[in-house]
Amino acid sequence: MDRYFRSPAKLAKALEVVIESPRQITTPEIFEIEMPKGTQCQMETKLGDVYRGQVKCVRVSKNERKIIVILDWMCIKRSIFDKTEILRDRWFLVPQPPSGSHFFDIQYNVAYIQKDEQRVKVKGSGENCRFYREDDHTTLVKCEDEYISYYNLHKNQFEMALLITLLNQ
Repeated sequence: MDRYFRSPAKLAKALEVVIESPRQITTPEIFEIEMPKGTQCQMETKLGDVYRGQVKCVRVSKNERKIIVILDWMCIKRSIFDKTEILRDRWFLVPQPPSGSHFFDIQYNVAYIQKDEQRVKVKGSGENCRFYREDDHTTLVKCEDEYISYYNLHKNQFEMALLITLLNQ
């Protein structure tokens, strides 16, 4: 059973423990959590858009249920037809804004730790946000000119190796 909580302090602690954050800075207003390289966050908006990016740090407000997630890079998920006319999801890199970094500003109602997959999930009014460790099988990695999940990258490599083996027999 997943444990739900609303407290900003518990959310900050969950991120620190589950994601194995190396450092937390506390001020009177916020908990600022530096994330290890490779930590990712996925945001699903009220309109159905899905964004994912590599997290630089997370700022959890002490006075309200609000977090700001600052990203190194961000992708958006879009469905497109591939060469075989099959509709597939692909991730597209969103250009950096001229003002600095991408970020998510999230008002949340509840958060919880998904223990079976070592993830922290944050739920707001119609928006959901998930934090993933670097070793999660869904983590996006850059492969040539696109971003694909770690699982799909290795699945593609396995299929290529199998195909080469079969062709060489």
